[in-house]
Amino acid sequence: MKEQAKISLIEVIKNSLLLNQFSTVFNVPGYGGTEVLDKLKGEKELKVFVNLNEEAAFSISYGVSANGKRSALLIKSQGFAKAMNAVTSSLSTEINSANLIFVFDDTEGRSSDNILPTESIVSSSEIPYIMVGKDPARDIANGIKKSDKLKVPVALIIDCKKLNDHHHKKLINVPFRKIKDIPVEHRVACPVLTKYQRARLENKLNNKNKKVITPVITDIRVLLPARLCTELSRYEKFIHVFKKYRPSFVSGDAGTSTLFAFAPFHCVDTCTYMGGAPGMAIGAMLAGKTDAIAMTGDFSFLAAGILGFNEAVIHEIPLKLIIFNNGKAHATGGQELHPQLLNHFKMAYKDHIFNLDLKNIGVPEIRSSLLKFLKQKKLSILVLEI
Repeated sequence: MKEQAKISLIEVIKNSLLLNQFSTVFNVPGYGGTEVLDKLKGEKELKVFVNLNEEAAFSISYGVSANGKRSALLIKSQGFAKAMNAVTSSLSTEINSANLIFVFDDTEGRSSDNILPTESIVSSSEIPYIMVGKDPARDIANGIKKSDKLKVPVALIIDCKKLNDHHHKKLINVPFRKIKDIPVEHRVACPVLTKYQRARLENKLNNKNKKVITPVITDIRVLLPARLCTELSRYEKFIHVFKKYRPSFVSGDAGTSTLFAFAPFHCVDTCTYMGGAPGMAIGAMLAGKTDAIAMTGDFSFLAAGILGFNEAVIHEIPLKLIIFNNGKAHATGGQELHPQLLNHFKMAYKDHIFNLDLKNIGVPEIRSSLLKFLKQKKLSILVLEI
């Protein structure tokens, strides 16, 4: 009897992603992931991206899955450690289609500065994970099923020394689950929801169904300390105009902008970590929501959001970005931001910048400038001077 043809683990990963209709694959160059990405280049069924930073790449991939398309990230163990902040924040929210993180473990240190205890690192993040073994096609399929069921990313840990091991060609196709609307308390990571979201996550991870009371937020301002209410009021003139013309998807950052996700504003669709807004908006655009906007504060943007912004520049994605410029990290206590940092950024992208001084203009001027900004077909940045 003729022996069934076999393919390498690299090809199993590639073919599983194609068979299961992943729309995008992201990779920060590194042993294992690069080999898989090289096999995927030229495939018309999905888009592949080479990225600079793992945290930004994860944020983009997560943004794709949050908007109903399957997405995967290929990174080394060291890269997973770099992306940990974004990964742990994502577990407080939910996605609408499977999201896989392939973590390539260089157990022999062939192409790494060090050898890491990869399973311990991944496990400590609390992300559900699978050690890829003798049946990688089934492991990948199980990862897709688990991500769909729990609505969170799933990691697949791969020992790099097994990349060229051969396996049977038989693959597994996992049907798409029906996309449903996700309520705001399941898509926005925010201090007013942390206890609720933690309880829900523990239910998921422990396969339990303990009753968790959903918080009812009729007006976010009632729940905020006075200093934050005062800060929020400085933006409201703009938000009331923005609400009328807002696009189909708006990502926020862990800061003042996130608060506009709740009643009575309803102007932000998702938020994970501080700096995640640009990546999430890029992911939404790649998933088909081409009018998506990222909304961020100056501190959040310069601290980490600029990493996602760089990906938009590199891959020529016409991201629209709104920056609230108050010169402070207000959400973390009001620490002042050196003004030259944002000024240097504005000078570098002066041909893409729109400025609005909210203290000195009225609603008609805000509306006119906002509509002009929204009509742009290129990379565009609206800076709101507070």
